[in-house]
Amino acid sequence: LTAFDLIRNDIFHRARKASEDDDVLFEQHWKALETGFWKTEVKQGRLKRPRTDHLVTHALVAETASDVNVSQVANEYKIFAKGRAFESVADEVAHLLKYATAYKEMEEPSPNSPFKRVGTFLRLWDTSTFHPLILWAGSRDLPREKLLEIFELIETYIVRRDLCLLTNQNYNRVVPGLLKEVHASTDPYASMVQHLLHLTGDASRFPDDDEVLSSAVVKPVYAELGSKKLRFIFSALEEHMRTKFDEDVTVAIENLTVEHVLPDVWSTHWPLSSGATPPAEDPFAATAAGYEVSDVVRAEIGRASCRERVYSNV
Repeated sequence: LTAFDLIRNDIFHRARKASEDDDVLFEQHWKALETGFWKTEVKQGRLKRPRTDHLVTHALVAETASDVNVSQVANEYKIFAKGRAFESVADEVAHLLKYATAYKEMEEPSPNSPFKRVGTFLRLWDTSTFHPLILWAGSRDLPREKLLEIFELIETYIVRRDLCLLTNQNYNRVVPGLLKEVHASTDPYASMVQHLLHLTGDASRFPDDDEVLSSAVVKPVYAELGSKKLRFIFSALEEHMRTKFDEDVTVAIENLTVEHVLPDVWSTHWPLSSGATPPAEDPFAATAAGYEVSDVVRAEIGRASCRERVYSNV
């Protein structure tokens, strides 16, 4: 039996014990969790389990703001349900279904869903550590703009740390800390911002703008992040740079390749092989400016300016 099978058996046992109608509980509530979507096994981290098992694990973390022993999910859920003291088993299942609705919307979002971007982002980054926080927010009656603020903050935190080549090993501690803050706050987004900004140490801190820009220029981000993440970051940068005069076009980035990126003016950034600064952007401009250009330098400038033209048009 899976963890979810054990949880189901316990829930219906408690319902009968409390004289609640089994058939009504199943038809009005539980039936929604008995579909192919929920029975499908999916991989999260190192574990491949039915979605129902992942759902309960994430819901427990979200509700308790503490890490959950995956091998003891059924027992931990039983302890949680007893301590929470729901008015009825039907209310308990209805509460779980709020998390299920948010989970399914993250996995299979509708076209204009606030979960669409964050779901795509977490799949590309192959991380489920932040699922409990996202499901917690999604199970509350928060306005769309508040949800988007929270989801964007999570994305920003992860991307900033990746661009600075900082570890993701401590996220399983960061998330419960964030959940403790939002549980105690009337403004979840503001409490998350304050918590993240007060984190210290390379294992969890929130890199500021200067560090991110410096790291993106100096560190081997291109080699470390991989093409999927780079495509997402580059497309986000382009969208941010668009103005009201640009066409509102969404480009599918899944099959795009990531090529070398050169600045508009290359000569001030890349010296020649001799170490000298190029006198101009191309051989013709150098000659026109009165520089004496050897054949070797002429060829090298020509190759560089050609690459710039090619990549500027990609």
